[in-house]
Amino acid sequence: MSLNPELMPQNSPDLWGGPWYIFPLAIFIFLCLFFILAFAERRLFDRILYKLRNAGTRIDFNNLRALNWYPHKSNAVESYKWLANNTEGDATVLAWWDYADSIRTLSHRNVVITGASRNIKDTIESIHKHSWSWIKYALWYPFESEKKVQDVANFFVAATEQEAMELVREYDANYVFVQYPVDVYKFKAMVLAAGKNLDDYYITSKVSPQEIEDRTIMKNDTVGIKMMYGDIVDGFEKVFDNNIARIYKLKS
Repeated sequence: MSLNPELMPQNSPDLWGGPWYIFPLAIFIFLCLFFILAFAERRLFDRILYKLRNAGTRIDFNNLRALNWYPHKSNAVESYKWLANNTEGDATVLAWWDYADSIRTLSHRNVVITGASRNIKDTIESIHKHSWSWIKYALWYPFESEKKVQDVANFFVAATEQEAMELVREYDANYVFVQYPVDVYKFKAMVLAAGKNLDDYYITSKVSPQEIEDRTIMKNDTVGIKMMYGDIVDGFEKVFDNNIARIYKLKS
């Protein structure tokens, strides 16, 4: 018995105007791209897991095993714990944007800036990590206000304590958070964000760990550099120092 050709399935478009497999194929490609980007940007899943595990709750710092992956350094955890337990609940912390997530999420304190600005996006390390990392910063990265990032940068490059105190007060900040030696390496990004010339600050364009330790890379110490090295800074009181993280409080 022969089959009627008219009754056999035809490779004709379905009701929505295209082959049936186009839509599921598009979904599959989208999901593949999403998971590739998500795994490449590991912190994305870190934040999702963190929010799911701690939604609506405060961190129990007595059980730090739960935080052994966020952040990864015990010295950093200690400093965020100190902020959470020893500062006012409505305190605002002036810090470079890298620390914003940890200060807000672990210490439950406000920050002046939460991210980088477009002007300094090329200084973001993760944007150069993978060839596709630029997609995040082109599509959904929440860039911070140019003025706010520039003001925070101007705090760190300030030549006088008076200038620095005025910037802190402008944003009603109470504390300044820095890390050594990480922020010394980041100081170039701060100079660029402030719209300054690197040659006005650096003795040499190359920065080595030994030069940072010997403190021989800067022409002059700025307020930010003094804090990174744990110096006494007029107008501020150093209230925490574990040789890595340092916290200063603005004097009344």
